[in-house]
Amino acid sequence: MDQVDDIVKAAESARAEYQSGQGADHHGRLLGIQQRHPHPLQRDLGYIIVMTLIVVFLILAALLRAVVAPIYLVLSVVLSFVSAMGIGVVFFQFILVRTCTGVCREWRSSSWSPSVPTTTCC
Repeated sequence: MDQVDDIVKAAESARAEYQSGQGADHHGRLLGIQQRHPHPLQRDLGYIIVMTLIVVFLILAALLRAVVAPIYLVLSVVLSFVSAMGIGVVFFQFILVRTCTGVCREWRSSSWSPSVPTTTCC
């Protein structure tokens, strides 16, 4: 309980720096560990994805007592995911770029954090 005053003072000084524009804006950036070690994270992500697909395939093969049907099911899920990601990229990268004029940030002076970026569309 003795540290509460120190924490409140630190938060108030951070808010003052942030409102004055002297504080660093860290929104949307990678964590420091991700910036220092990007390769192990990518390797782990690939390993997790492959192992998940293998485990799902093995469970389906055991439940269905077949080999071909689980292959089709796993491939259909992967294809569905990839197509959904592609449609999302096309929508947000190409369609919204042409219809919206840009993104603007409105800073609220009475609050510590900035407001959510809003798009100004035609």
